[in-house]
Amino acid sequence: LILCRMATSIEWSDIDKMKFFSIGTGVYSGIGICLHPITVIKTRQQVLLGKKSNAKSASGKILHKQLGLYSVIRDLLSSSPGHVSTSSSADKGRRVSLSNARNLFKGLGIVLAVAVPARALYIGVLESSKETIKTFMTKQQDKGITWKRKLGMKSAGEEEYLSGGIKKTIDGGTVSSISYGIAGGLASISAQALIVPMDVISQRQMIMGTSYSSNASGPENASARSVFRSILQTEGWIGLYRGFGMSLFTSLPGGTTWWATYGGCQYELNRLVTQFNADKLGSDTSHTDTMMWKGPIQLISSVCAAMTATALTQPLDVVKTKLQVQKIDNEPATKSISNGNHEFRGLRNNSTKLSPPTAIHIAREIMATSGIKGFYSGTVPRVMHMALWGTIMSSAYEYLKYVSVKA
Repeated sequence: LILCRMATSIEWSDIDKMKFFSIGTGVYSGIGICLHPITVIKTRQQVLLGKKSNAKSASGKILHKQLGLYSVIRDLLSSSPGHVSTSSSADKGRRVSLSNARNLFKGLGIVLAVAVPARALYIGVLESSKETIKTFMTKQQDKGITWKRKLGMKSAGEEEYLSGGIKKTIDGGTVSSISYGIAGGLASISAQALIVPMDVISQRQMIMGTSYSSNASGPENASARSVFRSILQTEGWIGLYRGFGMSLFTSLPGGTTWWATYGGCQYELNRLVTQFNADKLGSDTSHTDTMMWKGPIQLISSVCAAMTATALTQPLDVVKTKLQVQKIDNEPATKSISNGNHEFRGLRNNSTKLSPPTAIHIAREIMATSGIKGFYSGTVPRVMHMALWGTIMSSAYEYLKYVSVKA
């Protein structure tokens, strides 16, 4: 019964929202805790520089190698008195200890606190807009077919345009891709108001104790509250929204691409499985036969969506991350912005605050220190996170919709 019910489409209007979010808070928080270490690894790999290579940039500067996954994980788990090194040429005598596994969960507190309302906003916008868009497209398609028949056209399957320029025939896969894509983009934009401050604070916690943050004053392991106060003192409220524009440029194409690819792949794979079962079993095809493929279909769709979205947005994500983690030094003698082995001079505005460098400055610095490869640092953990999160999230999401259906 459960399999048959879950195999059918459950609309957002049929869901008990209070029950859905009450159960979902615990479920998604647990998923977030399990996947948080991947985010920490991804952030540190994007921000930190590896050893110098023999290659040089166009300007003659020596390029740095990308910091490998092994180096990042080793540094996170290595014991060091008061400092966790992030260089791949770190002291060989440092020991790896599981007691330092807490470093893999830096920034988790603020993520759990803010992710709950952000996720509620995201899912609400996603589902309501997806349902609205799908209903609109279906009505326009039906209206087009009706007009075609009135005009005496041969069939409802020909690709012709009717009054208003609306194409009369749109297959289910296209409808799913368009509705999922637009809804995913709108949901991503809506959630940025909460996600950006969360990213700024949590990412700065993730790189604490590294050479990247050593130029900035303050403890190597600080609470989210301390980081929040530090940002307000040095940059003001606008500092919490550092990289907001880049977040929009990243989340909009990322969210749109992910959901469009996921929805399209899932529809096509489900169609192929249904057709395969029909050819194999004839008219005796059951929901259970289709549900056997539900897990593999979701996994394949999520991996395809993650790879597509990452290939499109990875350079933007690297620039955004580096822009958000930069910290303005409190020392009045320097008034600089720390960036690992480099410093950007802040631009003084009308107040006593310093403006951080722009995304263009960050992009130039990445090109000068790491070359084109620098824009794709952290690709592997990001694909892993997006694929795992998408697979687990979609599976849990479908189950939550089932158990939250209105009586």
